[in-house]
Amino acid sequence: MKKILLIDDEASLALVLRKVFPRFEIRQETCGADGLAAAYMWRPDLLLLDMNLPDISGRDIAKHVQRDPLLRRTPIVFLTGTLAFLETAQQPIEIEGCPAFGKPFNVAIFRWYVEMELQKQEAEGSEDELLRR
Repeated sequence: MKKILLIDDEASLALVLRKVFPRFEIRQETCGADGLAAAYMWRPDLLLLDMNLPDISGRDIAKHVQRDPLLRRTPIVFLTGTLAFLETAQQPIEIEGCPAFGKPFNVAIFRWYVEMELQKQEAEGSEDELLRR
């Protein structure tokens, strides 16, 4: 079962995501420090990251994850309520090289992007396995 770590202080978002991704295991942390610790311990397949957390910015967490040898292959998708124009966008913008969606988001487009990020990660993992042989 694929694992998604949601780092977002909006408690109801995990409930929504469990309905959008019923076959995935969803874990939520509501602050950046706890989320980063959970990423190391739980090793999610995808990180959903709020831009504005109470303790650490989502951008700072993303930069940390992208530089860390253990986590850098973990796909990141940003969620934010601060970029209001994204609510009606048909596709996300990129922040720190990752797709970013406004809240609320178009569920169909969001689901497609998340699934594509997971497929890319899976393909990269297969390439790594072939190179190690």
